[in-house]
Amino acid sequence: VRFLIESAPEGTIQLYLGFYKDVPVGTSMSIGHVRTINVKFVSTLEEYRRKGIGYALSVKPLIDASQRGYIQAVLMSSETGIQLYEKIGFKRYATYTIYGNY
Repeated sequence: VRFLIESAPEGTIQLYLGFYKDVPVGTSMSIGHVRTINVKFVSTLEEYRRKGIGYALSVKPLIDASQRGYIQAVLMSSETGIQLYEKIGFKRYATYTIYGNY
């Protein structure tokens, strides 16, 4: 992440940290390119799920990006997050399998 931040044009990467009662419990990141924002690495600790944290960590980058002039958003999701992202308004474009240490 540090490499991305240091090598990306200024202002194109935003990091988000979500708290629940002063405890850090979730993260997300956005990467802007031209007029598209890519929401990445949305995660919430398992014991804090279903409290709106994932929703907030997904929507806040979209609001910020819109205010900075981005007009399109994309993201990649696991099966766990699909319902949330469809609720926000994302539509499934493609489905594929990634192999690795996930």
